[in-house]
Amino acid sequence: MTILEQPRIIGGVTGSLVGVTTAVVRTADIAVLVAPVPAHPRTGEHRLHVRLARELARVGVPSLRFDPADGGDSAPSAAQAARYDGDLVAAATDLLVLHPDAQLVLVGFGDAALPIARSLPAVRTAALPVNALCFVDPRLATVRPIEARGLWRRITGRASPTIEALRGDSPSLHDDERTWLELPDRLRGASLHVATGHDLHARELMRTLLAEDKDWRRALHNGERFRSVDGADAGYAQAEHWRTLVEWIVQQITHRRRRGR
Repeated sequence: MTILEQPRIIGGVTGSLVGVTTAVVRTADIAVLVAPVPAHPRTGEHRLHVRLARELARVGVPSLRFDPADGGDSAPSAAQAARYDGDLVAAATDLLVLHPDAQLVLVGFGDAALPIARSLPAVRTAALPVNALCFVDPRLATVRPIEARGLWRRITGRASPTIEALRGDSPSLHDDERTWLELPDRLRGASLHVATGHDLHARELMRTLLAEDKDWRRALHNGERFRSVDGADAGYAQAEHWRTLVEWIVQQITHRRRRGR
């Protein structure tokens, strides 16, 4: 099957941004905005996000591979971090121009995970219809391991000390930790899907959150929306790994979202 792709110039707050769209006959009520790892080129068939976009196109789901102004395909911007919200909103709005009746799925690879999570309030303020968030190998090096509950906390139903610190507005947690740990509270009806592979810290952090926090268990449907691809390298170069991951993502974000249902 031939996949038709078209470059697109997006008017972001940091200037003109580069995107690549897939032209498809939609069979689902969603459109996917992909933010790959910052400072990496967005082109090349071997790249995981390209494989994902093309597999989505094969099942009738359009996508826009968004390039933040971070030194990837777009010109670098010194104000990147401060203005990421505006660029993300601009890219999402541009995708909805092409598919005005679609619900948005935001997919973040690696270092894009935390900026997307931080941008959710701006996305909500812009009244953009976010249906789901999907993070692949989220870069969570700044989020410390979750302290496990001891026997007494389990018996009494108390949360992990880390989660209690979060809910108690403790100054011991920094912004990245709050951004990630509070994510289930910010979904507002959107579904959450997380996959990990080579990043052992992210994998163990997610497994601990599933074990220790009821909000994360609820958000990830008791683990049904979490996938660990064991043995994968950073780029998912081996076919068995990238196919496993891509097929899982496609199944997750298209489940029960066919048009006309």
